[in-house]
Amino acid sequence: RANMVVTAKHIAEAEDSPPGTYAVRFRRRIDGGLGSREQGPFSCHHVLVSRVVHGPGDLAIAYLAEPVTHIQPISVMQMGFLGLEGSPYISAGCGQEGPGQAEGPRNQLLLCDQNHLSSVELSHLTYPGFGSSPESPCKVNRWDSGGAVLIEEQDRLWLLAAHQTYRSAPMLWSWLDEAQPQLLHTPFAQP
Repeated sequence: RANMVVTAKHIAEAEDSPPGTYAVRFRRRIDGGLGSREQGPFSCHHVLVSRVVHGPGDLAIAYLAEPVTHIQPISVMQMGFLGLEGSPYISAGCGQEGPGQAEGPRNQLLLCDQNHLSSVELSHLTYPGFGSSPESPCKVNRWDSGGAVLIEEQDRLWLLAAHQTYRSAPMLWSWLDEAQPQLLHTPFAQP
C-alpha cells in the first residue's frame, strides 16, 4: 500500500521504537528523478516510519508517516502460489553486488530474473544462491534482506515474499490474510 512497506524483521528489530526512529529510502523522487549513491542519500526520497509491526518468522511491516503516492504499490500474492516450484521470479535488492558472498560494492538496486524458485511452501520459499549446484546466474547477497521476491502473472507483478537469508524468504499470506485462501497455483484467467 502507499503507506506500508514489507521488510525483514532483523532490519527493524525495535518494535516499540518511537515514531521517526526508522525511515524508508525510495530511489525514485517525487519529481521523477532517481537518487544515486554518487549523489548521496539525500538525493533519494525519504519517508519516516510511524510504527513497525513484527509478523511471523523474520517479517515486519513498516507503516509510513505519510503515503508515497508517486510510486505504484505492488500487491501481495495471497493465493495460488503453491505449485510455483520451478517458476521464474524476479529478485530485487540493494545489497552487495558480488561476485562472491559478502563481496563487492553497494551502488544500486539490482533486479534479477534469471533464476527459478526451488520450493514454495506455506511458510517460506527457497531459491538458488551461493553454493547451489548448478551455480545460479545471480544471487541474494549481504544487505539484500527485506528485498522483494516478485512473480509476474498476466503482465502484473505480485510480491510473494521478502528476502531473509541468502537462499530463503518467508511467505506473507498467512500474516496478511485472515481467511484461508486458495493456495494451489492455477494461472489467472485472461481478462
